[in-house]
Amino acid sequence: MNTLKNTSQKGFTLIEIMIALTLGLFLMAGVVQVFLGTKQTNRMQENLSRMQENARFAMYFLTEDIRKVAFDGGVCGRGKMINNAINDLDSSSAEYQFKTLPIFSSLSGAIGGTDNDGLNGSDSISIRALGSLGSGVALTAPLALVSDELPVDSSGANNFTEGDIVLVTDCKFSDIVQITNNPSSGTTLEHTTGSPPAPGNKTGNLSFTYGTNAKVYLLAAATAGNTGLAGITYTIGPDINTPGLAIGGQQLVPGIENMQILYGQRGSGDNVYFVPANTADLDMEKVISIRISLLVRSLDDFVATSPQGYFYNGVDVSGAAIPDNRLRKIYTSTIAIRNRLN
Repeated sequence: MNTLKNTSQKGFTLIEIMIALTLGLFLMAGVVQVFLGTKQTNRMQENLSRMQENARFAMYFLTEDIRKVAFDGGVCGRGKMINNAINDLDSSSAEYQFKTLPIFSSLSGAIGGTDNDGLNGSDSISIRALGSLGSGVALTAPLALVSDELPVDSSGANNFTEGDIVLVTDCKFSDIVQITNNPSSGTTLEHTTGSPPAPGNKTGNLSFTYGTNAKVYLLAAATAGNTGLAGITYTIGPDINTPGLAIGGQQLVPGIENMQILYGQRGSGDNVYFVPANTADLDMEKVISIRISLLVRSLDDFVATSPQGYFYNGVDVSGAAIPDNRLRKIYTSTIAIRNRLN
């Protein structure tokens, strides 16, 4: 008698395999889409963070220096006299009113600027102050005699060279002297007579025995032709990949595409009105605050899916005027010139 064996199906049918592959493709597509979306979100967040960081650094540099504009060591505008110990320094008199000294004439031009003539139509600003934008070197010990050398620490001494003309002041008394030693080899600044280079000191004595509250500021470097106060110019400068905030052609902060500047001039009463640098009746001597507006862009392109419009400097920029898919934000700050708020 013949019997039939009961055989069960093994493996997958073609239809089952096709269904499984289809479901797998859908799942993989979902995973890829989530990954790409997360990657783009992270990329956008990273660029926004970098933009905020670059804007903060740029504003920090500008604010720190603009606040010190026209710094004079505390002797200007108070009718105080400066004792001059140097030969042939623009006058035969031993005492000067601070603002009348030709060597200080650059303080009258403590602020200067250009309008829309820089990269991308950006502005520039030039600022001056006593020393390196107001940073003096403090004495490390009080003087016992007016003929004493000026004691400073080694890092402070390295800021000066032999022949530099400096101002010593504690905001009550002030002296102009020429350094007659090589400060880099020690911790003192000598101001003796009969020592090179020209013009030399006509006396080795100061007008006062200064204490540790006094500071030494560079007035004129020993190098020929450099007889003005310290000054810097901020511009928007190019780099290999992106424009940025620059000083003297050296980029400080990348991603700053444009900088617009308005100068706050004191009017009648307490009124202050802000105008650009090319305004005919702008008097820089009356400027007490400066308004900076920075256009900051992302360092990466194609962060956005399409060109992003923006409104800057009174112009609505959109459409074909935007050459890329970068992010852009505008940061504005008004900075007071502390040395003129009195």
